[in-house]
Amino acid sequence: MKRRRWDLEEPANKPETNPNYDCRSGDLEGAATVLKEAVTISPGLMEANYGYGGILKLQGRLEDSLRYLMAAKRISPLHEQAP
Repeated sequence: MKRRRWDLEEPANKPETNPNYDCRSGDLEGAATVLKEAVTISPGLMEANYGYGGILKLQGRLEDSLRYLMAAKRISPLHEQAP
């Protein structure tokens, strides 16, 4: 199993332990912040690119969204989530 870079960092830097990371609560800004950081740290992480692209799309930032969604598709072309 390939380890993500944030797995090697302090627990506070992991999305699942970051208090800003709860897109289920509708906190798109918090989720966007965490996912943008994840993409910056690990640009090859399909889930981060897909999630960040999806949030940008919800925010109406369609050109920015397409960049990250297409990156997710390039990283994992057969993944069922990739557009």
